[in-house]
Amino acid sequence: MTVRAALLLGLLVTSCKRDAAGRPPADQGESPAASTSQSARLELEPPLTAPAPTVGSVASAVELKTIGVGDTARASDYELTVKTVKECKVEAYFQPKPGNIKLGVQVALAGISDRDVPVSPFHAQVESSDGTRYTSTLAGCRPILPSVRVAKGENAEGWITFELPKSATGLSLVYEPVIIGGARQTLRVSLNR
Repeated sequence: MTVRAALLLGLLVTSCKRDAAGRPPADQGESPAASTSQSARLELEPPLTAPAPTVGSVASAVELKTIGVGDTARASDYELTVKTVKECKVEAYFQPKPGNIKLGVQVALAGISDRDVPVSPFHAQVESSDGTRYTSTLAGCRPILPSVRVAKGENAEGWITFELPKSATGLSLVYEPVIIGGARQTLRVSLNR
């Protein structure tokens, strides 16, 4: 096992032993069934549309709106804005398979904490309404989102391109970087397609 694989395995095991806020469970003596139930809940990825209302507060219609193109989604350590979405024109040798398109998503990511957040097209996927996920490809719209790290006050901008069927609908961008020493911070933005 390589050092990298061992590190990733350690991160996965550690993150499974934490609650949704990233804290270890309060009762270390839970029954195996309760522990399994909690882990299963942590694996579910709630759609991020707005901050959840706190106990005793009343959620307004504005708080419940879907994050879409032009809006900024915020996690603990970074912000993501989808600026625009379009079909990419590519060279003949990068053409998509018949029935597919190259869909470009222009994004801006900004660090909002002292913790470094990795930025890369490979941390993004597009998910359709039927749950199918599509990974990014480097052959598409330019300039490509650079692979860098951002911390507070730093940002990165560029295009992430996906090859997917023309018929895919209900598309959302899902961005999920692996942040060392931090909890899972997945952001979801509707692409209005």
